[in-house]
Amino acid sequence: MDLVGINGYFHLFDDFLHHPSIESGMSVLSKDERAIVLEIADFLEAACAATPDFTRAEFIESGWPQQIAPKARDARTLFLRRGLFSEEFDESEPGQPIVVPAGR
Repeated sequence: MDLVGINGYFHLFDDFLHHPSIESGMSVLSKDERAIVLEIADFLEAACAATPDFTRAEFIESGWPQQIAPKARDARTLFLRRGLFSEEFDESEPGQPIVVPAGR
Protein backbone atom coordinates (compact mmCIF):
# COMPACT_ATOMS: atom_id res chain seq x y z
CA MET A 1 0.00 0.00 0.00
CA ASP A 2 2.90 2.34 0.66
CA LEU A 3 3.95 2.30 -3.01
CA VAL A 4 0.58 2.49 -4.78
CA GLY A 5 -1.85 3.88 -2.21
CA ILE A 6 -5.00 2.24 -0.89
CA ASN A 7 -6.93 2.35 -4.18
CA GLY A 8 -3.92 1.02 -6.04
CA TYR A 9 -3.76 -1.88 -3.59
CA PHE A 10 -7.11 -3.10 -4.88
CA HIS A 11 -6.84 -2.16 -8.55
CA LEU A 12 -3.26 -3.20 -9.19
CA PHE A 13 -4.17 -6.86 -8.69
CA ASP A 14 -6.74 -6.68 -11.48
CA ASP A 15 -4.33 -4.73 -13.69
CA PHE A 16 -1.91 -7.66 -13.79
CA LEU A 17 -4.40 -10.53 -13.96
CA HIS A 18 -7.12 -10.76 -16.58
CA HIS A 19 -10.04 -12.11 -14.54
CA PRO A 20 -12.11 -13.53 -17.47
CA SER A 21 -9.09 -15.45 -18.81
CA ILE A 22 -8.36 -16.90 -15.40
CA GLU A 23 -11.98 -17.95 -14.82
CA SER A 24 -12.19 -19.63 -18.21
CA GLY A 25 -8.90 -21.47 -17.80
CA MET A 26 -7.38 -19.62 -20.76
CA SER A 27 -4.48 -18.18 -18.76
CA VAL A 28 -0.96 -19.48 -18.29
CA LEU A 29 -1.78 -20.35 -14.69
CA SER A 30 -2.13 -23.92 -13.51
CA LYS A 31 -5.45 -25.13 -12.10
CA ASP A 32 -4.25 -24.62 -8.50
CA GLU A 33 -2.83 -21.19 -9.31
CA ARG A 34 -6.09 -20.13 -10.96
CA ALA A 35 -8.06 -21.25 -7.91
CA ILE A 36 -5.94 -19.34 -5.42
CA VAL A 37 -5.81 -16.19 -7.57
CA LEU A 38 -9.61 -16.20 -7.82
CA GLU A 39 -9.89 -16.64 -4.03
CA ILE A 40 -7.66 -13.62 -3.49
CA ALA A 41 -9.68 -11.64 -6.06
CA ASP A 42 -12.85 -12.49 -4.12
CA PHE A 43 -11.25 -11.30 -0.87
CA LEU A 44 -10.14 -8.03 -2.47
CA GLU A 45 -13.55 -7.45 -4.04
CA ALA A 46 -15.32 -8.05 -0.71
CA ALA A 47 -12.86 -5.84 1.17
CA CYS A 48 -13.27 -3.02 -1.33
CA ALA A 49 -17.09 -3.28 -1.21
CA ALA A 50 -17.15 -3.43 2.59
CA THR A 51 -14.98 -0.39 3.11
CA PRO A 52 -15.85 2.26 0.49
CA ASP A 53 -14.06 5.59 0.68
CA PHE A 54 -11.69 4.33 3.35
CA THR A 55 -8.30 5.56 4.35
CA ARG A 56 -5.25 3.36 4.69
CA ALA A 57 -5.63 3.39 8.48
CA GLU A 58 -9.32 2.48 8.29
CA PHE A 59 -8.54 -0.38 5.95
CA ILE A 60 -5.90 -1.77 8.30
CA GLU A 61 -8.23 -1.40 11.29
CA SER A 62 -11.01 -3.20 9.40
CA GLY A 63 -9.21 -6.52 9.69
CA TRP A 64 -9.25 -7.21 5.95
CA PRO A 65 -5.45 -7.31 5.61
CA GLN A 66 -5.28 -10.03 8.26
CA GLN A 67 -7.94 -12.03 6.39
CA ILE A 68 -6.21 -11.65 3.02
CA ALA A 69 -2.64 -12.29 4.23
CA PRO A 70 -2.81 -16.08 4.82
CA LYS A 71 -4.22 -16.73 1.33
CA ALA A 72 -1.65 -14.36 -0.18
CA ARG A 73 1.14 -16.28 1.59
CA ASP A 74 -0.28 -19.56 0.27
CA ALA A 75 -0.33 -18.10 -3.25
CA ARG A 76 3.25 -16.90 -2.95
CA THR A 77 4.37 -20.35 -1.82
CA LEU A 78 2.51 -22.00 -4.70
CA PHE A 79 4.00 -19.68 -7.31
CA LEU A 80 7.51 -19.97 -5.90
CA ARG A 81 7.26 -23.76 -5.90
CA ARG A 82 6.39 -23.71 -9.59
CA GLY A 83 9.11 -21.26 -10.50
CA LEU A 84 9.48 -19.58 -13.84
CA PHE A 85 8.54 -20.80 -17.29
CA SER A 86 11.44 -22.25 -19.23
CA GLU A 87 13.29 -19.93 -21.57
CA GLU A 88 14.38 -22.99 -23.59
CA PHE A 89 11.13 -24.81 -24.47
CA ASP A 90 7.34 -24.40 -24.46
CA GLU A 91 5.37 -25.84 -21.57
CA SER A 92 1.80 -27.16 -21.65
CA GLU A 93 1.38 -26.28 -17.97
CA PRO A 94 3.87 -24.40 -15.85
CA GLY A 95 6.72 -26.81 -15.18
CA GLN A 96 5.42 -29.43 -17.67
CA PRO A 97 7.23 -29.61 -21.03
CA ILE A 98 5.20 -30.17 -24.18
CA VAL A 99 5.95 -33.59 -25.60
CA VAL A 100 6.50 -33.34 -29.35
CA PRO A 101 6.26 -36.64 -31.25
CA ALA A 102 9.39 -37.69 -33.13
CA GLY A 103 9.54 -36.68 -36.77
CA ARG A 104 7.84 -33.30 -36.39
